[in-house]
Amino acid sequence: MKFITIGDIQNIRITVPKIGFAKEFEKLNSLLDLITINNKQNQELIKLRDFLLPLLMNGQVKVKSEAKEQLSIAAEPQIKYGK
Repeated sequence: MKFITIGDIQNIRITVPKIGFAKEFEKLNSLLDLITINNKQNQELIKLRDFLLPLLMNGQVKVKSEAKEQLSIAAEPQIKYGK
């Protein structure tokens, strides 16, 4: 089709979803946003691990037991951990 006429636009049929379907789609969209954010955080953690692990293996960095506990909690601040 080389061009579109006003008649073509006037004759287009558009399907409008039910309100419930639109709300479910919004939930899905927010979940996809959360997945994207988590993927970015994972990439940052992978870079940090790749930087710190060789230092730890060579003995250039020491880890205290308190620091281990704080690191595991800091990775997911929205989750409450019991002690």
